[in-house]
Amino acid sequence: LKEIGVNEIGCLIDYGVNTDAVLDHLTYLNELRKLCIKQEQPGQNTGNFKQQTIAEILSNKDVTHLQCTPSMANMLVADAETSDQLHKINHIMIGGEAFPAGLAQSLCSISGGRVSNMYGPTETTIWSTTQDITDPASSIPIGRPICNTHIYILDTFMQPVPTGVPGELYIGGAGVTRGYHKQAGMTDERFLHNPFVDDPDARIYRTGDLAKFLDDGTVEYLGRIDQQIKIRGYRIELGEIEALLQQHEHVAEAVVALYESAEEDKRLAAYVVVKNGSDLDAIVLRSHLQKDLPQFMVPDYFVFLEEMPRMPNGKINRNALPDPLPDRIALTDFVAPDSALASLIADIWSNVLEIPQIGMNDNFFNLGGHSLTAIQVVHRIRQTLEIDFSLHNMFTAPNLSDMTEKIERILHKSNKVYDSSNVVPYKNPRLRAENILKQVIAMTEEVAENMLVEQKQIKENQSR
Repeated sequence: LKEIGVNEIGCLIDYGVNTDAVLDHLTYLNELRKLCIKQEQPGQNTGNFKQQTIAEILSNKDVTHLQCTPSMANMLVADAETSDQLHKINHIMIGGEAFPAGLAQSLCSISGGRVSNMYGPTETTIWSTTQDITDPASSIPIGRPICNTHIYILDTFMQPVPTGVPGELYIGGAGVTRGYHKQAGMTDERFLHNPFVDDPDARIYRTGDLAKFLDDGTVEYLGRIDQQIKIRGYRIELGEIEALLQQHEHVAEAVVALYESAEEDKRLAAYVVVKNGSDLDAIVLRSHLQKDLPQFMVPDYFVFLEEMPRMPNGKINRNALPDPLPDRIALTDFVAPDSALASLIADIWSNVLEIPQIGMNDNFFNLGGHSLTAIQVVHRIRQTLEIDFSLHNMFTAPNLSDMTEKIERILHKSNKVYDSSNVVPYKNPRLRAENILKQVIAMTEEVAENMLVEQKQIKENQSR
């Protein structure tokens, strides 16, 4: 191997090879590593051999080209010694994951050579498009196809979409492989006949990636098709939220995931790794996102991590992300409930929103509330206080202080006085989906009004 110029051997477990067989052969790779050390340093005891750092390798080996994932590049940039060596490299190639704009800006400022975004799945022989980064913007295109490669962005009917319209990305050309070894069903699902060329044997690979053509002909990667989710009827692209989070100057990495609580309530959770020495909190990030996103796309939870959980290949392991811990989103200074009635309403909010501490200045919707959780609050207030409290009240008095005053007026008109000793116990602490549906049906006009209010809020956010 040394004679033919091979100086590095990698091992991949995710290519369909039996995992146990791969692990059993790692001992042979280790023996080969020891032999290489002996050839490089005759007489050196391999047991005492000091493993070189990446910074030392870049310096000692006069490395001219470097290829790695964005996750690895983030670590290289964060390490002072390694970062000092990056300016010597002629060409840095980043691929395997979405390329955050903030990382691109850092690499372009550090590197003295080219920085390129490389895109392509293994099924099309690794790279399919490239884009040299000269002026990092808010998003980094994946560029144009390499030689003998064709890019198609299609709708659900396999028809090309116009420029600027998102669609699924398909790849054709000489790089498309024959399929998956001994997996005919998966091959038929992903490797399709290419209807755009005359060759009857030509095929295109269905990537599962969402993308769009830009005005200059380059392609912008938008995320995975399977990262599209629906919350309360709204279709949400998680990659769009992640991209905006990563544009913040103090964010190193960001992942957004769907969190479904025991109450069958779907919410968004953002997981963030902050750049070294930066001071960042949920208030700042929430405000950052609200400038460009409608309220239903702003995560309910922000979880700050030391580092992202990773798979053996270095990519982020979304399945290993921790459940978000319910916490108060401190958008205002905390003022404790100032009456028994306010405390009762705060407890109802707390149970529905799964947030332990509710203050007088808190806004129900800023804390992550929405139309379905508002229905739960209405239901509990009606049953607990035995008053006529409508869904409309949730939108006209969303602050705890205002809602308390509203309910006090309703009690007064009904000739009632709140007495905690006479409160009707809430009979159904876990309002399931079917009960919520009954509430919606019973409040047709109110729900319609609610939807109009939500749409108005969304438009106001978008116009800012």
